[in-house]
Amino acid sequence: MIRFRLKADVVAPELSRPAPPEEPDQPKRSSTPRAEATLSRARQEVQGLVERLESECRERPFLPVQEEADRLLAATHEPGFWDEPGQARDTLARYYELNGCTERLRSITRRAQGLAQLVKHMLDYNDRARLAEVRGAIEEIEDAADLLRVEIAGAAAGSLESVAVVHVNGVGAGTGGWAEELVKMYEEWANRSGR
Repeated sequence: MIRFRLKADVVAPELSRPAPPEEPDQPKRSSTPRAEATLSRARQEVQGLVERLESECRERPFLPVQEEADRLLAATHEPGFWDEPGQARDTLARYYELNGCTERLRSITRRAQGLAQLVKHMLDYNDRARLAEVRGAIEEIEDAADLLRVEIAGAAAGSLESVAVVHVNGVGAGTGGWAEELVKMYEEWANRSGR
């Protein structure tokens, strides 16, 4: 979960992974065969992932980003759009940024839906051969969705004039150097890309 808070005129992100919902007590032994139980768990995980992604497509901050992208696209069709080339370029850059975020979320959601179909097929035929691959795909999709949430929140936060503040805190011994390298990498990227 990503929360952005305004502190002293600076937008500060707070990152945390939501706690999984508590499940009711279940008996220690299950009458379901091990293979079927493992496939059932995979199906539950994938269905939960699909539901979360589909829900995010209908909620904030995705909706305002999509609405702004739609508004910018409509502006490109106005008769005097190209009269100010610099402004037109900025409008298109912003549109492509927003549209890229929304399309990636839709793509990740479609990938999760396809994975759900694969798991259903595997469960129907009690086929565990690709279970490790499914678990890896779930992790990849969740990681991509986490990163995309940050991008969408950043896109929703403002236009090209917005300032991003990156604070990197190393945890553990010897991470100070890594944190400094990461900040340096972001600074170089920002200088190269003019952001």
